[in-house]
Amino acid sequence: MRTLSTNFIYLLAPFNIIVIILLFNNCESNTNLPQAIGDPLELIVVKDQNLYEESFYDNLKFILKRDIGPSPQPENTLSIIEVNADKFSGILKRHQNILLISKADSFSIGYKTNMFANNQLVLFLNCSSSQDLNANTQKLKSLIDKIKLTEIERMILAHQKNPSSNLNKQISTKHNLDFIFPSGFFYAYEDSNTTWIRRETPSISQGIFFTNFSKDINLDNINELRNKINSKISNHILGPIEGSFMSVDKSAPITIDTFLFDKSEAIKIQSLWRMENDFMGGVFVAYFLADHSPPTLIYSYLYAPGEPKKIPLLQLEALMASLNKSKTK
Repeated sequence: MRTLSTNFIYLLAPFNIIVIILLFNNCESNTNLPQAIGDPLELIVVKDQNLYEESFYDNLKFILKRDIGPSPQPENTLSIIEVNADKFSGILKRHQNILLISKADSFSIGYKTNMFANNQLVLFLNCSSSQDLNANTQKLKSLIDKIKLTEIERMILAHQKNPSSNLNKQISTKHNLDFIFPSGFFYAYEDSNTTWIRRETPSISQGIFFTNFSKDINLDNINELRNKINSKISNHILGPIEGSFMSVDKSAPITIDTFLFDKSEAIKIQSLWRMENDFMGGVFVAYFLADHSPPTLIYSYLYAPGEPKKIPLLQLEALMASLNKSKTK
């Protein structure tokens, strides 16, 4: 049986620069434009001091703060870079996520793709004042969702360029789920009901654990959900020290969301895992597909000690999003 070693997954590199094409709505790439650059979840905010005071931009940054959910260390979803309007030129205009702000009597938000570069998202904010920002907080937070969704689309397209056909086929056969896995993942464990795959480098580890389960579980009972996860992972995801194994940290904060999968309600949980009889720990995101045939638990985890968590977590989320874009049997 494979154990969770101290060699850890690192999927950041394939997505930072090599993504070439992104399809947004009805926009098409322009071969005459350069390719966009920048890290995922990075946003350039173009500031014009002639239009607004510094307090306006401080307020905007505050509104655009959203944490990534339960994590060993607090972390914001977006990395915001401020650039003065008179300096916004050259390579800065090629960044893949840009926010342009204009003075206007009425509040509005819009976006355009491939404006200065291919594979680029440019967001437009029109507003009158800082008070206008406060009155439209929820609309502004939708910018975070738009950027995050765009990054997921970019990652999925990158996966499609270099898929792991063998893994995709076997997951489809055993669990009746169609994923798009990038190359580099390998089997850590499998049996008739369970598949654990992972990818490793010396600094970060990501893994996804699939297991079929009986449907007699109360999805409204958080303790039952935790116990179900523990009953599945503790026997298979073992630590480097003898007698160590992965389990849900029951004292950690937890977020629970519902989403539609194949027209049925499914459960998504994010919280922290720990390695019993060891000092390892990290973030997990679990999905209960109770109405799927067969009912399936998809448990994804991240181990990234001392490293930012948001991009590796987004990569795991992109894998789930590729499932939602595939046709189940």
